[in-house]
Amino acid sequence: MLKKSISEMHKLWNFNYPFAIVEVTHDEIGLDVPEKMAQGISNFVEAVMVETANEMCRGMSFRVDAHIIDNWSEQNEYKV
Repeated sequence: MLKKSISEMHKLWNFNYPFAIVEVTHDEIGLDVPEKMAQGISNFVEAVMVETANEMCRGMSFRVDAHIIDNWSEQNEYKV
């Protein structure tokens, strides 16, 4: 599901910035983008991931949590 989401993001990417995935781990995708574009890209990533999951597993409901951080050390704040 994650790989399909990444493929869809790449196909649909329409931002004036290169496709910028820098990290993929288990069920997480890390992107490095300019701060001024972060919210728009975050919304895009959430929408594509939910759409992909819903298409692959019809009848189930999916949710995606996206977080915008300034540096990699902040990512641990969102781990459950």
